[in-house]
Amino acid sequence: MFIKENHFYALFSVATEFNDKLETTIATVDVDLDRGIVIVKARNNPAVNSAINRSEAKTKIPNCPDMAFGPDWLHKFAISVVLGRALALKIRPHNIGAEKMKMYQMHTELVQAVLKRPMEQLENKTHLHQKILSHVQEICGLNRGLYANDEIQQNMVKHIFNIYLSRFITRSFSETKLRNGAKENGAFGFANTIAFSGKNHGSGKMKSGGRAKPLIGNELYFDVKQSLEENKQIAQWNVSWFDCYLYEDDTLTAGHFCNTSIRCEKDLFKVVFLKHKLDSIMIHRVTEKLLNYLVREDEKK
Repeated sequence: MFIKENHFYALFSVATEFNDKLETTIATVDVDLDRGIVIVKARNNPAVNSAINRSEAKTKIPNCPDMAFGPDWLHKFAISVVLGRALALKIRPHNIGAEKMKMYQMHTELVQAVLKRPMEQLENKTHLHQKILSHVQEICGLNRGLYANDEIQQNMVKHIFNIYLSRFITRSFSETKLRNGAKENGAFGFANTIAFSGKNHGSGKMKSGGRAKPLIGNELYFDVKQSLEENKQIAQWNVSWFDCYLYEDDTLTAGHFCNTSIRCEKDLFKVVFLKHKLDSIMIHRVTEKLLNYLVREDEKK
């Protein structure tokens, strides 16, 4: 354990026996005193996770008779035992609703960067937005029973434009062109999977077809986008992070990236790196980008 620059760090391990085999799980705890957050980092142990998914999951955690193995057990161990019992620190619950809204904001800004080139090309070629607006205004003027004020008309224009944009993207942009355009527009990566819910459009999960393919390349994405805009919350999504962003090296192409799963759950905000080879730079850059959204300077108080 040590303290450095208003951070308290602790390294711990848990030895667990399954089927007469001793498995050790190692993790770190970072208590950021300035931002008021706790970060638990652990390397995945396939043997322990496999046992958790079988009947041995009922086995109690060593020295913790009130805590059973289950999903995210190591996080619970770090909070309850390492910080709570050993150091007598009290950790207040996180605000899951606020985190879902921040993930929606992060997703929206990321999608805008990925969509910038296709939208500009479509508009420059066709001046489509103004043409759609003129037709919508004409139709609404002919039928007052539509009760469409300016805001409703703008929403109608946006939905119609997105139909054309979706088809333009799926017919004219390969996944490579979408990735390259996103990189050139300063995006740190792209979404490839998202769970969605909406008042009028149900709920579910959409995948792009692979971690290398941006989600907007899916022809149905703009239907999901409407649901996201209604709900303004995202509880779960996957992001592929460009290596050029992670390592601050523009010579790296948009074809090199690291995939992560991001979840806002009841007891924690969870990030899983879906890559075998990781390093501290990669983990730090992803963590800091997420914290830039989750912990705004004007909200720390």
